[in-house]
Amino acid sequence: MTCKETERLITPYLSGTLNERKTREFIGHIKKCASCYEEMEITYMATIGLERLESGASIDITQEMQKLLQQTEKYLKKRKYIRNLGIVADAMAMVAVAVVLLYQIGIWMF
Repeated sequence: MTCKETERLITPYLSGTLNERKTREFIGHIKKCASCYEEMEITYMATIGLERLESGASIDITQEMQKLLQQTEKYLKKRKYIRNLGIVADAMAMVAVAVVLLYQIGIWMF
């Protein structure tokens, strides 16, 4: 993913509207590119940060950005685990069907 693509995805990421694939690519780029990370911090401050400051709440951009990225990575790992678990379950079901079919063929042959 290029910096230009990443910068276009900052607002959708912060609003939680990116799909899983785009989120994965976005996080991968943001973690490696200081310039895009800084752009995300600016956007975060301009949207969420200003609302919080107007309400009188304190804000620590660095800590909040790290927490947001950590939560996203945790979510993506969980989704990957669930997806892999589904693949294993599908494979086990296919093996079970194959065993039953082979058993039935064996019964019919004798």
